Amino acid sequence: MNKREEDYIKIIYILTIEEKQDLAKSQTVADSLNVTIQTANEMFKKLAKQGLIVYTPYKGVYLTEKGSLEAIRVIRAHRVLELFLTETLKFNWSEVHEDAEKLEHAASEKVINALYDFLGKPKADPHGHPIPTKGEVYKISTLNLYALKVNDFFKIIRVNESDELFKYLNENTIKIDDKFFITNKNVKEKTITIKSDKEYVIRKNVALNIFVELIKK
Repeated sequence: MNKREEDYIKIIYILTIEEKQDLAKSQTVADSLNVTIQTANEMFKKLAKQGLIVYTPYKGVYLTEKGSLEAIRVIRAHRVLELFLTETLKFNWSEVHEDAEKLEHAASEKVINALYDFLGKPKADPHGHPIPTKGEVYKISTLNLYALKVNDFFKIIRVNESDELFKYLNENTIKIDDKFFITNKNVKEKTITIKSDKEYVIRKNVALNIFVELIKK
């Protein structure tokens, strides 16, 4: 597989396996990869011929078993590399995505497995995304911060990779596993207020990219 094919397989895996959508909608995949719907449809036909996806025109796609294994290989490489760059080389978590994107296509499975062992067989990358292993079934939270209610107590378990989000989290020293509770939700102004030692007012577009786990009081 070439780099572009792997990029398609990755986003389809994330949408259907991690985000539990029955089908990855064609337009969603196209938007995620910044291509036209026509370009995406041509790639879907190509991937379907290789036995990697099942493509239903005007509806969407999902991975075959062969496609899932290829996606796991690439996503695993990406997330292990991100963790290596942050934990060992001390890169900031906001700057590792692009380098990992380049390296994932070049690193052999042997190298990735060696790095995985070196890092202590980690469960997740720096952003809280699980590091998949062939044959392993894992759960991933799709509960975003903005879906919570006043007085909910939670911890941050995963964040989407967004420059705006990283900037906000870095400026406020907010990180994975930090715990907060909701003190206010202003639907009109599209903000949600969270508190630990300090209080933070977070805009809806940022909160939608922060995924959480509720904690029982």
